[in-house]
Amino acid sequence: MANSERIIGIPVDASDHSEKACDWYLKNMKQANDVIVIIHVSEMTHSGSIGEGGSMTITFEINMASLVWVVMFVVDNVLSKLKGYLFNKGKVGFEVKLCGGKPGEAICSIIKERGIDLVIMGSRGMGAIRRTFVGSVSDYVLHHAHVPVIICPKH
Repeated sequence: MANSERIIGIPVDASDHSEKACDWYLKNMKQANDVIVIIHVSEMTHSGSIGEGGSMTITFEINMASLVWVVMFVVDNVLSKLKGYLFNKGKVGFEVKLCGGKPGEAICSIIKERGIDLVIMGSRGMGAIRRTFVGSVSDYVLHHAHVPVIICPKH
């Protein structure tokens, strides 16, 4: 498989956990024929509760200018090391997939649609209690992706 193309998915957000996953790929997995698919999902709706028994749903819309800004922020700031390698060395194909929705579901959908062979992602480092009640994106992807998933801890 050393000479064949591999499609590697790297889901990212604006955290240093995403940068850690990119660094891990560069140090441990990088091959000349790899195609990197950077995946960013903007969660379009967030629900939370306020006070005792009260609840509130916050819905926000993202227009095209905002989507372009998010892509540029992710590519320029979060992935500066990966971007520098890809563009300066010219050895690895690079694309960005940006969508909205529930992150775990959207990532798995892109994995299937794009034919991604392997996913490398960071762990958000949630505590055990929060992870039990809320779940995590990395747990969701690990159990629903149907391709190998490498989860890189922050440290």
